[in-house]
Amino acid sequence: MRVSKLIFFATVFTLIVIAGGVFVYVYESRKTIINNASYTIQHEAIEKAGQFNNSFRFAESSIKLVSLSLSNNQTPENLTSYNIFADYADVSPFDRIHYIDEEGMNHLNSYELLHPLSYKTSDVYIDGINGKSGISADYKQPFSNQPVITFYAPYYYDGQIRGVLNGIINVEQYVMPLLKRNAYGHPVDYVLCDRDLNVVATTSGDIPAGICFKRYADNAFVKDILKHTDERDNSSFKYTEDGKTGICCVCDIESVDWTLIAIVLPSSLKNSLKAFTAKSYYLIAFVVFILLVYLCVRFYLHDKVIKQDEHEKYMETLIDHQSTQISMLSSFSGIYYSAHLIDLTSDTIAEINSAPELRKMLDPKLSVIEQIQNAIKLIASPEYVDEMTAFTNLDTVAKRLKDKRIISTEFLAVRYGWVRASFITVEKDEDNVPFKVLFVTQIIDDEKRREETLISSAYNDELTGLYNRRAYENDLNVFRNSVLSTDFVYISFDVNGLKNVNDTLGHEAGDELIRGAADCLNKCFGSYGKIYRTGGDEFQAIINVSKNVLDDLKVIFENTVDSWAGRLVAELRISAGYVVFADDVSLSISDITKLADQRMYKDKSKFYISRGVDRRGQQAAFEVLCQSYTKILKVDLEKDQYSILQMNEIEKDSLKGFSEQLSVWLHNFAMSGQVHPDDVEEYLRKTDIGYIKSYFNNGNRDFSFQYRRKINDEFRVVMMELCPAKEYSSENQTIYLYVKNIDKV
Repeated sequence: MRVSKLIFFATVFTLIVIAGGVFVYVYESRKTIINNASYTIQHEAIEKAGQFNNSFRFAESSIKLVSLSLSNNQTPENLTSYNIFADYADVSPFDRIHYIDEEGMNHLNSYELLHPLSYKTSDVYIDGINGKSGISADYKQPFSNQPVITFYAPYYYDGQIRGVLNGIINVEQYVMPLLKRNAYGHPVDYVLCDRDLNVVATTSGDIPAGICFKRYADNAFVKDILKHTDERDNSSFKYTEDGKTGICCVCDIESVDWTLIAIVLPSSLKNSLKAFTAKSYYLIAFVVFILLVYLCVRFYLHDKVIKQDEHEKYMETLIDHQSTQISMLSSFSGIYYSAHLIDLTSDTIAEINSAPELRKMLDPKLSVIEQIQNAIKLIASPEYVDEMTAFTNLDTVAKRLKDKRIISTEFLAVRYGWVRASFITVEKDEDNVPFKVLFVTQIIDDEKRREETLISSAYNDELTGLYNRRAYENDLNVFRNSVLSTDFVYISFDVNGLKNVNDTLGHEAGDELIRGAADCLNKCFGSYGKIYRTGGDEFQAIINVSKNVLDDLKVIFENTVDSWAGRLVAELRISAGYVVFADDVSLSISDITKLADQRMYKDKSKFYISRGVDRRGQQAAFEVLCQSYTKILKVDLEKDQYSILQMNEIEKDSLKGFSEQLSVWLHNFAMSGQVHPDDVEEYLRKTDIGYIKSYFNNGNRDFSFQYRRKINDEFRVVMMELCPAKEYSSENQTIYLYVKNIDKV
């Protein structure tokens, strides 16, 4: 009996111990399950947040690369075509790519809405047009009920922002598959929120997309979410609802400042605990040891599987990211002669596109900078090697690219002509310093030749091929602001008898005479400086030679002119005026040009005297004629300036409106009471610079008009005549203004 009692009590005690152990184990196991579930959910939420972080960062880089490619290759007008974006959308994470123009209109929406849609008030357009890039969620689209995520970046053209590019991702197709997953057997609801805690995507039936958590800040559960969102510690916490425990984890998606929330509802966690308790009550008495071993092995293997799964997913994501990036770069690398992706941190280079001969120049055994600079030495012309060596210095390229999208330079290659080399930013670190760049080269020889042709046509005379008046004026401005060398020589030339040839033999013969003069001048003086044709029969030469060489050139020039004979014109005669700066170094460039003209006209006078023409008598007659005018001005209409050939000094009176600017002088003269009130309106109309330009540019010759002006306190009739100069053209708008008294005082 005692044994039985002992056995009984022992059994009861054992049962009590086992029961107590069971209750203690179940109680502690419930806590352990909740803690493990909290840890596992936190771990998976952080993993998912990391996946979204990488995906969103890649999407941001993708839309920037698309913007960069289109900025280099497409005008804003071309971007209204849907086909432009088809290839980019295929190799990017986006379902489609839209372009919003400068006015905020999304023309590509016309494919869904049949008319353009205005985005002018949207945050995407406002941020993008102000040079920002980023991410935005759109919950109600005009052409779909499904929410989307938009990645945007400014589109540049010619260095200016000309619109905004939008890369659009469908939430249902791209985001929801990543959210639908259970952690450790527990049903988990995931909620993806933007920076303002608006719900973008959710697997919870109780939390619809589009609501904002901040509107429910009075709720205790929402307060905990807002608290952990502000702390950004990626931690989990337990909460109670109707006395039941639930688990929540708030994770930061740092690349776009969004938030991922993982929630295990109390009802879901209770069901899991209830199932575990039921099994424990039935099996714990029989398999305590086995259960403990099982739990230990299970926890160990579970952690190991999670880590292995994380590693595999990370590697898959990395491989997908790199392959997609290379695919995108390859899609637009065809416009470049070569394209290489350079990682400045690891000193590695990856070929995107390259010509076979260039590929042979790169030795993978050398560092990246050595490979590039060795290729430069073989490709670039010798005079550009030092410049290109400095440009391709990878030690300084990150600093030079900071806060920039691209840096470029041009050089002359031995085999290919002109080449443009560029470094393009691909990825930057947190300090905005590039660590991954694209080095590209592009052959631009045809472009350079077109540019040189345009420049040549702007500064060369069409008939003779010599430099024109524009080039002459530019060079004179340079000489005015610089010190002349002692071997500086200025020569003024004038073709004798051109008017007579034009009048008797025709303008074709006159053109032959001008070309003949240009050929003689260029043949004798062209290799020593520049020759200009500044008017119909007027030429200038600016050369650098010693006096001895100049004496020899004069003889050669006279013999060359004497031996010339044309098809329509039998002979050529050219008057010349030479000025050697070394003879008088005090002369300014203006003094030199005037002195050369004087000597040229003196030489021309000798020529006409030798031909029996009394040029001196003509000059005397001209002087007598000039005396009949009270005012003679030589006027440059384009510059609104004049020089006084003849005028009484009393006219230089500010009370009479005198000014150095012709338009101001003429206007002030009338408004100061010098013109009769009845004649002021017509006077102002006919002396308006715009009116005078229009009159002569339409091919009209001289015109005159009469008006009454004040002379000795009385109004007298005078006549103003305006005549275009012989060499008048749209480039040389020179006229002469004459004023003559009609009434005698």
